[in-house]
Amino acid sequence: MAQPRKVSVAPFGTGFSGSRQDGVPAARVHGNIVVSPEGRALKMFAIGPVTVEANQLTAHGSNSLHRVPLPGASPGVTGGFAATTAAAVPYANRSATTNPLAAFLDALGGAVVSIVNLGVSNEIYLQLFGLSGLGLVDRFPDPGRQGDDVRLFVGGNILFNDNQVVLDAFGPVVTLSLSSVLLFSLDDISMTGNQCDCDLVLDLVGTNALVVGWSLRVADNRFKEGILNARLSAFTVGLMNSTIDNQGTHCFVAVGAPALSVVTPNRTLALLFNKDACGPYGPAVAGVAHRVGIALSAG
Repeated sequence: MAQPRKVSVAPFGTGFSGSRQDGVPAARVHGNIVVSPEGRALKMFAIGPVTVEANQLTAHGSNSLHRVPLPGASPGVTGGFAATTAAAVPYANRSATTNPLAAFLDALGGAVVSIVNLGVSNEIYLQLFGLSGLGLVDRFPDPGRQGDDVRLFVGGNILFNDNQVVLDAFGPVVTLSLSSVLLFSLDDISMTGNQCDCDLVLDLVGTNALVVGWSLRVADNRFKEGILNARLSAFTVGLMNSTIDNQGTHCFVAVGAPALSVVTPNRTLALLFNKDACGPYGPAVAGVAHRVGIALSAG
């Protein structure tokens, strides 16, 4: 669990104290070249600001069929979970991975990049009351690890900009993954100016990028996949959703509140060969969008 450097604060007096980020990010990944023979080139579970910029990240094949969730049981707590033990749980240790949230997030894929940030936006004062997504994975106090049990006043911004991301599966093993890039936050996400390639032969991905956040901007990216190896170039979900000016091999599906979202224009190569290539996504989700009052674009 990556966390920022913190200082003690008491916004309502000594009876309500906790830890506040002091300006140092939880993680800063800049200017790296990472090549993973199998599995993710970058996997991060964080609470606090995260910046990932100007990296070259390559994974030679997906390990999606053998992944397990991060958190394991807290010491001395039967059936419990603790994000504090996340770093100590190996992928092979299936017996220690029973957190439903972690299992769900892991199933979302991120064959090359997976970044999950549990810090929350303070726009409606959730930080001020010491709320964070940490409680979703750390339900019980762990006396041996006091650092994660302190009330946190921490945001969860993610910057993922100007990276080159490649899922390179030119090999004899057939793999399947829901997504190549997974960005998930309870705060804001910026995904801008990236080049994301899925170089596949017989392998399949559901979508090149899967981005879910309180607010998000997915803009000016280039998504490339084999024309027969993927269903979508990007699937984005956010209350405030700007998914615009992207180029992709396949269609874009963007979901957000109508008054707060801009979900077009984007450009799709598949439409050059079939003008109805994005047609199936519209009717399939229009009914759901109408019922819950969201804006949705497929194109």
